[in-house]
Amino acid sequence: MPPSLFLFSVNRVGDVFSGSIRVLAIGGIAALAGLLSPTKTQAAPFLQETFYEGAVPYSQTASGGMVRADHKTQKEIRHFRERLDRFGIGPIAPTPVVRRLRAAIDVKLPSNPTPDEVWEASRRALNWLYFNIAPGHQGYIDMMGQGGWPTADRIADYWGGEGKLAWAACFSKAHLAFQLFRIVGLPIDDFGIASAHYKNAEGRTTPTHVYLGLRVGKEWFYIDPGTQRDIGDYAQRASVGGPLMQQYGPGVDYEHPYSFKTVGGPGRFIGVPLLGKPKKITPSTTSAQGQLVKTVRARGSVATTPIPGSAYLAFFALESGKSKAQTIGCGDSVHTVRVKVPQGRDPLRYIIKFLLRQGNALASRYGLYHPLANSSLTVDKITMQGEEVIVELSGQFFIGGICDTPRVMAQLEHTVLQFPQIKKVRFYINDVIISALLNQR
Repeated sequence: MPPSLFLFSVNRVGDVFSGSIRVLAIGGIAALAGLLSPTKTQAAPFLQETFYEGAVPYSQTASGGMVRADHKTQKEIRHFRERLDRFGIGPIAPTPVVRRLRAAIDVKLPSNPTPDEVWEASRRALNWLYFNIAPGHQGYIDMMGQGGWPTADRIADYWGGEGKLAWAACFSKAHLAFQLFRIVGLPIDDFGIASAHYKNAEGRTTPTHVYLGLRVGKEWFYIDPGTQRDIGDYAQRASVGGPLMQQYGPGVDYEHPYSFKTVGGPGRFIGVPLLGKPKKITPSTTSAQGQLVKTVRARGSVATTPIPGSAYLAFFALESGKSKAQTIGCGDSVHTVRVKVPQGRDPLRYIIKFLLRQGNALASRYGLYHPLANSSLTVDKITMQGEEVIVELSGQFFIGGICDTPRVMAQLEHTVLQFPQIKKVRFYINDVIISALLNQR
């Protein structure tokens, strides 16, 4: 079946309305009518030219900036997040020595700092590090312990005993700065450890330079602690790197890290950001996996426009389609269930929350499949921009494989686009556009 067209059978199973169930048995062949039409699209990833990897797809994030959308990157992120404890970036215990270290750095931040406060706090923490660090391979090993990264408490203990911190290579300064940012209370969604390629003396491209990425407002900057350069004040803010290995090539590809390790805070930023402004943006139609999640053209329609006081949710009967031309996913038919919207509640916000909180129970009641059953998502923000809606979700996102990709797209877009005043929708999960996440599953 051509990837640009999904057709499926739709049956409205019943209503959840005033405590009654009513089987409507309305069948027919349709294609997510009004749900996945060309005018109701997710934003497509864009290609960015890198120094050593060619063109790499990126997707726009809801909070500003762009993140990588290729399969290899998403796999690496998931692998890293399964091993957070190993790297010593769990919660920081406010031990006496950690509190003394925080006081010595002397950074005071409000609970919701402004961009200029984030920048100045980062500057102060980095400058403190530069004046309180000395070469010391064994000292850095002592701070690392068995975990591979220096934990916050080991850093504080070492500083308390030695009066300075020790570094061994570029990665060690980045690791130390990352932990100091956490100790002083910088927003943990706004920084991470980046790794990028460069070309060495033998002409080989290596993936070994490690530095920092910092988000200030909606802008991402790269900061290389190995340069030990003052990043300057907020008014003149700019990325800071060095001419490492430029005698053998273009140097470190600071703006295009292939890896980005974060704590994952309240906003749960998880991704590999573009550390700079996008250049030569080109719409992409393919990904490393072969096909992007594409919008699909509708043929026909299905009457799912909500009546006053109600809305519909879409679920799936697996492998029940009569032919490939009548199915979505892996031979599945779509069934809609009517849900009552309490008087005085915003129908759009209510039905999205209902899907995320009670969708599994509702689908089970009718023996249907809910592709988000294993996810735990909450609604952070819904923004209306003319006829377009931007829905920002956060939490844990799990689906069952490639068959779930069109199911999730169909279900979420149906939930929003059933309202006639809405013509276009974009979904973000943990600040990453959903098409980039679904492409990797």
